[in-house]
Amino acid sequence: MNAIEMREFHLSFMRKNYRKEEDAIRAYERTIEKPDNNLATVLHYLDENFDLGMLYYPGSGFHIKPRDTLGENRVTHLSLQPEHYFKHLGEGIKVVGDYRNTSFPDNSFDSSLVWGATHPTIKDAVEDILRVTKVDGLFVVGYNESFSQLLDDKLVKVNLPEELDQKIQTYRNVLKTV
Repeated sequence: MNAIEMREFHLSFMRKNYRKEEDAIRAYERTIEKPDNNLATVLHYLDENFDLGMLYYPGSGFHIKPRDTLGENRVTHLSLQPEHYFKHLGEGIKVVGDYRNTSFPDNSFDSSLVWGATHPTIKDAVEDILRVTKVDGLFVVGYNESFSQLLDDKLVKVNLPEELDQKIQTYRNVLKTV
């Protein structure tokens, strides 16, 4: 699925919740398009300055922005529900699995992305995501206060330029001594 098809797919759901077309479009722009554009900007910056390499995207659903930003051969999408998500995802690397306990070897990915996941859902997966992310690799998360506090204890935060550090947190997977 390309970006235009994905936009229409999302808008079809928004239209069910709003009486006016312009309200559905505004909701789409606020809740999906603006965060996606912010994510693309951050991914470009991180790739240029840190080389994201192969990005692991557990629980990706049918979110295409990282694939479209970095390229279909640089993002590994992981989902438990491939019949629902993968048909909308289009081309790229797609793996069926549970992100709390994957079969990937240790240090398989240069970086990892957690986007749109809730704290209770992802809390159980953090150890496995860190296990498959290379030491010194980047861990990029959509901002969630309680999730960020969990990561602050395990990782070292990478400071982004102020204009990029809005609702997206980036950490380096280092062996942290306490």
